[in-house]
Amino acid sequence: MQSNQQNHSKLLTVILAGVASIGFAAAASAAGTLGANTHVGVGAQTAPVPGTAIGGAADAHMNASGNINSNAQWKDSASQGLERAQERAGSAQDRASTQADEMKVQAEEMRTQAQSQADAKKTQAQSQADEMRTQAQQMKPTPNAQSVGTTTKTAKNRR
Repeated sequence: MQSNQQNHSKLLTVILAGVASIGFAAAASAAGTLGANTHVGVGAQTAPVPGTAIGGAADAHMNASGNINSNAQWKDSASQGLERAQERAGSAQDRASTQADEMKVQAEEMRTQAQSQADAKKTQAQSQADEMRTQAQQMKPTPNAQSVGTTTKTAKNRR
């Protein structure tokens, strides 16, 4: 009984393999009738299916916005990359120039501010000096008539 079951499973496997290979052969022969070259050796080049072309179909798939962008990276002009690099370098130089100009303006503003602060301090120092002179003059004793006469007498006595 066991050997009958083994025989039946082997028979079923062989039948299924045959059906699968027949289906594969039918599919391959159908593809051959549509223009595909099924007898290609190693390293051989195949011809395109009639009505089609290999490569160069990007233009057909591109929409209008792609035509407008003349700086697209996929364009076939070899100079596009160089042009983009030059544009980047130019814009970097422009930024550096702008930053240098801004720094010059800031430096001038700082110099002006420092000069005005120095002038303010100088004016403040002068006013303080003037105030101190005034106070010193007010505190200075004024010579009166008695002290002048006494000094004169003393000077005469010494002679």
